[in-house]
Amino acid sequence: MAEKEAKKKVLTVDAFPIPKIMSENDFQELCETHRIRTHEKERVRHSLDEIVTAFAEHMHRQKLQPARTSDRERIQNAQKLIKNVAEFLEGSGPHGLLVLPAIAPLVAPFLSAKWLSVTFPDDDFAPQPGTPPKMGRTALRFPEHGERFFIEEQTEQARHEFVRARPRKTMLALLKNSDIALGRALAQFPRGGRRSLLDRHFLIVNLAVLWSSLKKDVSTGPNSHFADFVTSVTRGIGWPERGLIAALPDAVNHWRHLG
Repeated sequence: MAEKEAKKKVLTVDAFPIPKIMSENDFQELCETHRIRTHEKERVRHSLDEIVTAFAEHMHRQKLQPARTSDRERIQNAQKLIKNVAEFLEGSGPHGLLVLPAIAPLVAPFLSAKWLSVTFPDDDFAPQPGTPPKMGRTALRFPEHGERFFIEEQTEQARHEFVRARPRKTMLALLKNSDIALGRALAQFPRGGRRSLLDRHFLIVNLAVLWSSLKKDVSTGPNSHFADFVTSVTRGIGWPERGLIAALPDAVNHWRHLG
């Protein structure tokens, strides 16, 4: 009996229909309840309609897909592939090292000299900062104490030479950075993986952005006006309110870290 009750309480995808645009009556009630000023109403209406439309389109696309793979899994798989590529490159032999310099014309242009210098501080091939060029009779202004800096237009040859001399080293550093970047993206995902709860989570994040833009406090306490606002919007677009308050802290924390 207890197991049956627990199953009933679990929110499934079916509990979250494609959201509807709030009716005018619901919107006016929301504005009155949450003291949204007259000159702000048009912007709030536009923002809410935009948010709901984006979620409706997203959920419609999800429903059309024959099989569902979570975004988290896709990014995790991409991260694994990057690690595999790095392992393959790490193990490349003399023949690989002979052909890898061919990547220089394609890779060097999108690298910055400063990134190469910071990433490989002890490598003699790494580009070095220079002094500012002269323009007519006067030199460009630059910091005192003889500080030097990079002018990317003047480092093209140095970047090219570095990648030709250190192709594997360069690619491994790029792959490592990509791995770290995807790891940071994964850290932004909320806990749990059911799509329905992810949709609600990101709805709250978007509503936090809107509420904050109105110079209102985004909080999750027992007397939180933001919590009441989210509840009103959720009710207005036709989504269930069950478990909503418990979902607020994670979503608000996510919003705070976006900043």
